[in-house]
Amino acid sequence: MPLLAPEFVFHSEGWLREHVVDVDNEGFVVSLRKRQMGDVVEQMPGYLIPGLVNAHCHLELSHLSGQIAEGIGMAGFIREVFRLRNAFSEDQQVASLSKAWHQLSDFCTVAVGDICNTDATVSIKQQHPELLTHSFLELPGLDPSRAERVWMHGETLRQAFLELPHSFTAHAPYSMSRTLLQRVYEHSRHLSIHLLESLAEIELFVNRQGPLADAFHDFGIVFPSFPDHHPLDYLLRDLDPQSRVIWVHGTLLRELDILRLMKQAPDSFFCLCPRSNRYLHGRSPDLSQFAAVRHRVCLGTDSLASNWDLDLWKEVREVLSLPHPPDFHTAVSWATTNGAHALGLGSKLGKFRPGLRPGVMWARYTDAEKLQKIA
Repeated sequence: MPLLAPEFVFHSEGWLREHVVDVDNEGFVVSLRKRQMGDVVEQMPGYLIPGLVNAHCHLELSHLSGQIAEGIGMAGFIREVFRLRNAFSEDQQVASLSKAWHQLSDFCTVAVGDICNTDATVSIKQQHPELLTHSFLELPGLDPSRAERVWMHGETLRQAFLELPHSFTAHAPYSMSRTLLQRVYEHSRHLSIHLLESLAEIELFVNRQGPLADAFHDFGIVFPSFPDHHPLDYLLRDLDPQSRVIWVHGTLLRELDILRLMKQAPDSFFCLCPRSNRYLHGRSPDLSQFAAVRHRVCLGTDSLASNWDLDLWKEVREVLSLPHPPDFHTAVSWATTNGAHALGLGSKLGKFRPGLRPGVMWARYTDAEKLQKIA
């Protein structure tokens, strides 16, 4: 492969100009250096970018693509997932999962943080290790009396994922009894937790009522009297400060909340899924609130049950279209370097460095509709 000589090469410190990237036939970076007289190069207008890292996805919900209406909010979404989750045959679920998996690759994704409640994704992850994964084994459960049963399910689930990178995680503050939350915190230091995605979440804690409370009541789920009156208080009460936590969605997070999370858990990341937020809630995170932690923001697509597709590049374009957008380099960092670090893959992906195989993608313009895979 000739030396790649784009107008701009992604680097953690900014865009490099007059540089070349040498990549071998297997996609490993041989060198990144200044262009020299006599170099035989392939001139490339535009931007050379590492492969994308989708820091938050629910692949096992892929069979619900197009099944859930837009704009129904979190309580409505939970109701629909409960209603539809097992309404499809195993063959249909496997086919949908395979299609979603290949969609990730087609969209230039090289790694994904995947939320798992079942072992449905184990086989495809083992068969296709070229797409790196970290599986967050999610253990929701509001009824304290069922905490031990949920935990035993988690231990069984963990056995299925033993050959794959994985860790236990809580789901969200509104779906965890304190007993179960403490158990998860005791056994995991790498978490991915949904936080402040909707007003219903706050209403449940503050008033003990609202759409989420109504949904739980209709499902016959007993929810506890939470010891705290705000989701952040509840989540931070027993959290080990050494934990790496990906706080997902954060649609309602404010700067003081973010700084508090960083103080309590310095290895925090904030995963935005703006198109999913638009799909379900018709709203987006306030990007101005994340200005102080831009080096800790990453991007995800959420699931095909709550998004139109799994194209992370569209999430980049979405954040660039919102009020108070980051600059283009920062947005690309969110989709590459930061996501890799959030998943514990920073030594393998997200940058062009000799010896790494990060994937090599090309964008003709900053507003290019899609990326093209080079290597």
